[in-house]
Amino acid sequence: MAGYSSARKLTNVVGRVDYISNPERQENIKSFFSTADNDFWNKLAKESQAQHKAQSHKRIVKENGQEVVKNIQSKCCEAREFIIALPQDCKWTAEFIAEWFKEAYGVECACAIHFKKKENNLHAHLIFSERELLPEPSIVEQKVAKRTYYYDEKGKKCKKADAVKVVPKGTVIQEGKTRYFSDKNEYFKTLRFALEVKDLVLHQSLKLEKFDNSRHFAHKHIGKNNPKEDNYDDYHSLVDEMNEYFDTIEGKYEFGNKIRKPKEEFCLINNIKCKSTFSVVLTAYIREKFANFKELYPINQKTAENGFESLTEPIKETVTDQEQNYFSDWSDAELENELECWKQDLERAETDLQKAEKLPSQANSSNVVLQDVARINRKELTEKYQNEKGNTLIEKIEHFIAFAKYCIIQLVDEIKVRNNVANSNLNYDYEKSEPEQDKEDDYEMEI
Repeated sequence: MAGYSSARKLTNVVGRVDYISNPERQENIKSFFSTADNDFWNKLAKESQAQHKAQSHKRIVKENGQEVVKNIQSKCCEAREFIIALPQDCKWTAEFIAEWFKEAYGVECACAIHFKKKENNLHAHLIFSERELLPEPSIVEQKVAKRTYYYDEKGKKCKKADAVKVVPKGTVIQEGKTRYFSDKNEYFKTLRFALEVKDLVLHQSLKLEKFDNSRHFAHKHIGKNNPKEDNYDDYHSLVDEMNEYFDTIEGKYEFGNKIRKPKEEFCLINNIKCKSTFSVVLTAYIREKFANFKELYPINQKTAENGFESLTEPIKETVTDQEQNYFSDWSDAELENELECWKQDLERAETDLQKAEKLPSQANSSNVVLQDVARINRKELTEKYQNEKGNTLIEKIEHFIAFAKYCIIQLVDEIKVRNNVANSNLNYDYEKSEPEQDKEDDYEMEI
């Protein structure tokens, strides 16, 4: 399995600790351990809320064309949590994880390891404080603003005209109080810290593989009692099918001049950002695009089992899979005509590719002269390529050339089967476009 970990902030740490440790609120608690008692979590929440309230700011906002000073208060982050997926056979306990984290980062934490009802989806909840408990309580004196202060977006003092925050004269900047905790460790807020913990726990300790979002689409977290659970199930089903297909054809096809991964090629063709996930609402759209992609890069059970080894000199009786032998129902005349058409299309595409490679590299810039040159050159291209630009144009033509070669190979194979002779009479030497191979394999299917 690939490692999974998510980080989030908690606005109610006391309630969250109870949630992960309460048997009445959880399906199956394997183990629970906290390095601090409930009094610690209550004090942490109370002090965090008090400090957050004291740091609230007044902002100047416009209402009905007039500037109005308003209090801006966001939710307080009392603590943070990691949710970590664990292997089903993991022997770790909540105490082991909590003690390790406290020793590594010096803060108190609470950990619970859960199963689902069916005793699957083993995962750990790790709640930790961003503040350290002080050895001795600290007395903080009250501070009051001696005059009105104005601050810009970066929190620096500025002129009134440029202010987005204002602290009126007499405002209590800091109330007198007793502090039990240090200030928050800002490092705990960073993505670097989240990735560090993920690497230490999942990759170095559990030896789980890293998820490669250039090869696979990722699953999404559904959440408990999600009303759109059926939509997520459909999404996950499609993602599983796509990832399995990408794994199967990886290394079997070459995509353009640069060797790209199947997922990268799929995203490039369909103008999709090559990220780990896509929106659940786009599932039907992606499913349609994926069906087109499989037609463009076909695979069947026989070729998969043979590892895409060449099926040269096939015998008529063995060719029974309609998907494997697309042209089997065509007449001899139709095969010859289709072969001639594809050869002509291939020749035109190769000519278009030479023209496209000569287009100015900055054809999409604001340089009028370069745009005019590109427009004139593009007029000479086949009509279906005229709306393409730059690298996309070259890749699309290369893509068509590869597909044309594939169709020609399929036609040649069918004619060879029917004639049961070598293709010396055919006016297309497809082997020249293929890399050198052993004598036993005449060619390899390429798209």
